[in-house]
Amino acid sequence: MKRRFQEADLGSPSSNDPGIGSDTPIKTKSRACSECKKHKIKCQVDDGQEKCRRCHRQSLPCVTNNSLQKFVQDDTQWKAAAEAQASKFEAAISDVLRHLRLPKLETYGSDRLPAISRPVDTTEATRENSREPDLDGGRIVSAPTDALYEVTRIRTLRSDRPGEKFQKDDLLESDFIARGVLNLDIAESLFESFNHTMNQLLWGGVVMKHPNLESARRSSSLLSAAIVTVAALHIPGRSGALEACYEEFISLVEKSTIKRRCSMDDIRGLCIGAFWLPDLSWRLSGLAVRLAVEMGLHQSLQRISRGLPDSCERPQLWFLLYVCDHQFSTTYGRPSTIYEDASITGFEAFLQYPTTIPGDVRLMSQVALFILHSKVFRQFGTDNDQPVADDHFEHLRQYNIELDQWRNRWAPRCVNNQYVHAYPSKGVTLHYYFAKFQFNSLALRAMNPGNAAYLSTARKESANLAISSAMSTLAFILDEPDIRSNIIGVPLFAHTMLAFSAVFLLKVTLKWRSSPASGFSASPIPGLYINSDAVEDLVGRVITLLQNAVSSEKHLTKHIAGGLSKMLASFRVSLRGSRQTLQQNEQQHQGMVETPLQDDYSAMNAGLPQTDAINSFAMANGSLSDDFGFTFDEAWQDFPATTLDFLTSQWQDSTTF
Repeated sequence: MKRRFQEADLGSPSSNDPGIGSDTPIKTKSRACSECKKHKIKCQVDDGQEKCRRCHRQSLPCVTNNSLQKFVQDDTQWKAAAEAQASKFEAAISDVLRHLRLPKLETYGSDRLPAISRPVDTTEATRENSREPDLDGGRIVSAPTDALYEVTRIRTLRSDRPGEKFQKDDLLESDFIARGVLNLDIAESLFESFNHTMNQLLWGGVVMKHPNLESARRSSSLLSAAIVTVAALHIPGRSGALEACYEEFISLVEKSTIKRRCSMDDIRGLCIGAFWLPDLSWRLSGLAVRLAVEMGLHQSLQRISRGLPDSCERPQLWFLLYVCDHQFSTTYGRPSTIYEDASITGFEAFLQYPTTIPGDVRLMSQVALFILHSKVFRQFGTDNDQPVADDHFEHLRQYNIELDQWRNRWAPRCVNNQYVHAYPSKGVTLHYYFAKFQFNSLALRAMNPGNAAYLSTARKESANLAISSAMSTLAFILDEPDIRSNIIGVPLFAHTMLAFSAVFLLKVTLKWRSSPASGFSASPIPGLYINSDAVEDLVGRVITLLQNAVSSEKHLTKHIAGGLSKMLASFRVSLRGSRQTLQQNEQQHQGMVETPLQDDYSAMNAGLPQTDAINSFAMANGSLSDDFGFTFDEAWQDFPATTLDFLTSQWQDSTTF
């Protein structure tokens, strides 16, 4: 049967064809109308016309007594309506997939479905193949759940064994970068920034080992999301990327809480978030520890020491988790999760393995330091209403000696790094000052000049050591180039201890301002050796350093600088008010007072705005709260936990996505 040109779209039309030279498509009725049939000619209908050409030209009725023709017309209309409806469904499904952070619609096909992270792997909640009970094999004494697994054979009751392999999805084609959440070029730039700065500051690359972004993406979406989120937090002009990456990271963390299997890189991603994201640090470190225990990382060092097959990366990650856990238990003043068993105290044996790198030495220095922290914690507890007994200062003196030995032992062992230069060894000294200050600040716990008639020599010795260590902390940060230049990239622990040191000095100066060593007036209370002018200068220089540091506006240092600025302003006003009051008291004793107190305050604040003058008077009378929610006469011993809580809340308020 001969095919028509309009249907086959082949060849060229005949010169006799009425449609030649016209762009108007022509369709032919399934059967000719009565007029065309009568004259035995082709019945052709132009697109959009109800009549054929001949009937239209001669104004004749175009009648076809054919039910098939009506079916063709109805079919054409139905197909047009169906195509429009299908387009609407496709647009709606695309919106749903984008909202659920699932792969694009184009990636779905009958031959291959994209890998999708499921919150619960239902296949893993089934029983393994039944087999006869083996009462002769296995351990007699084991964890109770192991026995339950032997009875029920439910897979989810059994943790993965070291070296056990499981099928991994191809994350590169379905992660948040593939879905267009973050541009690939921006992601590459953020990865490089993290790898060369934050990753090097945190023990020379121990926390993230991938050479490029593609490798990290193939291994763990949680890890790659953590990397780009933290990097975006540190770089100016990346607020859009930070918002998108932060939401993606949160979503992946939520899924990890009920995910059947997690990889070591998933745990590393949680650690990266904990070290640098203030609002998530405590929760992420706890989640990472629980997942690591389920993977058996806490037994890896013992397995290697017994010659059993295991990767050295597993105990290395367990050491990293120990430091992460103890950093935040220290800053929040809470009990730690990981205790010091053989998997922790055997850190020197781990350094003897040939696979260790310089970053491992830096990591083990932190392990050794927090073992000492744990001793102090167990000795003195965290009850801020309980002063340290005088007969316990001998223990504190011994811990100070051990801390000195720690610094002398580890500082020479931490070699320079090509990206952060002398920071490894300088970081040991910085953490030495942190610990020396925190240990000895216990001397003033629950002590108050108003009710402490006598400070023992041992207590005063430790208190003065805390003051000098806090001042040394700030001076060291300001004066050491490799510390000062890296102040933005260091983890949250360092920023918290910096804020702790500054606030401690401001508060202790005002709290003990009537002591003779402060230079205000004589007092029967033994004094503390603190120079208010030096404190004011140091805190002011720290504020300037943080204000001038280049970072995202959402970085925690911006909030530290803002909070310390307000506290320093209140400190200055209060200090001037205290001195003015003491001078007036001396004049009153000498009968030389000629003007009332209120007039003196008015004169003192003549150059200040009205609100500042009011605050000055209130501060001098002890009634003005500082910006951290305390009055200066309240106990300050709950630092750094309160400092960190305040800074975290401020960071959350500024990071409303």
